Amino acid sequence: MSHYADYRLECYNIHTFEDDHGFFAVKSHDDDTRLHIEDMWVKPKFRDKKIGQEYQDKIFKYAKENNYKKVSCSVYVHNKHANETLAKFLHNKWKLAWNNGDYIVLIKDVV
Repeated sequence: MSHYADYRLECYNIHTFEDDHGFFAVKSHDDDTRLHIEDMWVKPKFRDKKIGQEYQDKIFKYAKENNYKKVSCSVYVHNKHANETLAKFLHNKWKLAWNNGDYIVLIKDVV
């Protein structure tokens, strides 16, 4: 784990998982019933190779193993890839939870 990942875990209880393709980070919310995806990033040379889907699968496995009921994520509307990111999440049966104008929160049950 990187020094920055160690720092985020110590200060903010954000768990970061890194590999050769990129990383994802998660944090517990709502009295430990919801796991929120804080960050997910795939290196450019590995994009369009289903790495993001692999990360989602790992996140849901982690959520199930740790008794979370739901997983959520945020998409910032000013992100240059916001439209395609939202389309991918919605295609994978995520549901709109709420938005505040700056970001859209999606949620999905852990099964």
